[in-house]
Order: sequence, then C-alpha cells, then structure tokens
Amino acid sequence: MNSQHDNGQQRNGTARIFLGVFIPLASNGHEEARIKACAKCTTHRGPRVAFIMPLFRLETNVPRSKITPEFLDLTTTVMAETLGRDKEYCMAEVIPDVLLSWKGSTAPAGNAMLMSIGLMGPEDNQRYAAALSEHVFKHLGIPKDRLLIEFNDVKDSDVGFNGMTVDALGLFKK
Repeated sequence: MNSQHDNGQQRNGTARIFLGVFIPLASNGHEEARIKACAKCTTHRGPRVAFIMPLFRLETNVPRSKITPEFLDLTTTVMAETLGRDKEYCMAEVIPDVLLSWKGSTAPAGNAMLMSIGLMGPEDNQRYAAALSEHVFKHLGIPKDRLLIEFNDVKDSDVGFNGMTVDALGLFKK
C-alpha cells in the first residue's frame, strides 16, 4: 500500500500535522524491513496489519497564538512514545479559541479525544491520560483537572481513508 502524506496543513484556525499510512505486516506481526513503522513496537494489536494513524484532537479556549508548530510536533512525539508507534504516523490537531467554560470559569481548559483502531484498554488509557495531560499542561498551561480526554477505540468499518473504509480496504484480517 502506498503512503499518503499531508504535512503541516492549516485551515480555518485549525493547525494540523497529518501523516497516515496503512502498512501490511509480515506474518510474525512485524513489518517488512523496508518499512520502519513498528520498529519500536513491543506488542502488536491486530493480525498481520497495523493501522498506524492515531489521532489526538484537542479543543481548547487557549488562544491560537499559543498553539505553535513546535507544540504539534512535540504532541506527535508524546503520542509515538506513549502508543509505541512511529511519530510520522501520528496526527495531532488543535482547535484553539473555543468558547469554553468549565467549573464556572473560562480559565484555560480543554476537551480532547484520542482515537485509534486498537491500542486502547483500561491500563493503556491510564498511561495515555498521564502522558498527554502532562504534555498539555507543560506547554499550554491547561491544568490536568481542566482537561477531559475521551479514548475512542474505533472499528475498522468506522474509519475512512483514501475514499474507502479501512474494513473495505481489507487490511484487517477477520
């Protein structure tokens, strides 16, 4: 499968880093030598294929001026290290300047979502929550008690890529 690359898009106040790819894997659950996407992977969560495009989306009342390309780049680094995926396949998206009030205050706050096909579970999600909330606090000043993160483990039939669903592409063997 060919990779699809879209780097550093900016749209309507939304900053986005996106590099997504489907990678067929060898029968042992690890990729062919020509592709390094799972070089850091210790356990694989799916038979023969990895859908390597986790998405972290943050909606926040933090102003656009504080959301830098460096923050997005660091976010994909945190994702890669925490999820065990190569950075180049992680997507980080921030929607700034959201009108948001939480606990009766408009102090910095955020609503986030981490989406992936697989890679989710109670222990995993705890690790992701700790890493992402620390990262967001350190770089954007959103306190951990003012950041809500939803973990979304989606089915391959509920994700579209390249004009088809992941299920229709036949990359996940049933």
